[in-house]
Amino acid sequence: MTPINWLKRNLGRQISSNVRNVIEFIFLWQEYNFRYHKDHPGRDSQAALALKDDSVAKEYYNQIKDECVREFAKILSHHRDNNPRIKLSSDSRFQQEVLYNAEHNSLEDFLKVVYQIRCNFLHGEKLWNEDQDIDIQLICWAKDKLEKLLTGIDYL
Repeated sequence: MTPINWLKRNLGRQISSNVRNVIEFIFLWQEYNFRYHKDHPGRDSQAALALKDDSVAKEYYNQIKDECVREFAKILSHHRDNNPRIKLSSDSRFQQEVLYNAEHNSLEDFLKVVYQIRCNFLHGEKLWNEDQDIDIQLICWAKDKLEKLLTGIDYL
């Protein structure tokens, strides 16, 4: 199911908080996309990660890092049978696995995993099949944490 079809199906009924978060993630990413392309023109995958070098972003991210990692791990721990890591580790543009855990938790790691969740959702790999519950949770996590970061550094 494409993101636009998902939106059409879900906008016709009372909107749950998860559906609202998914919709807000789309609009948050559009705002972020506009800003990072303005500041760093070029390939989307590289421009989306450019914030990793910003000292203010690094400093603020260090304040929220433990919360981000803990909540991400909690989502994955509830869905081990579905092997969600595979869905987050197949982006060839990064030439490596997209890891986000206690050992891999830099601002760059965070931006990579949020970008991968965005790609999986907007290009149709999320919300496609029986893994919808974890997909919704990952999108909501990405929305909440990216919004917290961007708001915390007055980026938007």
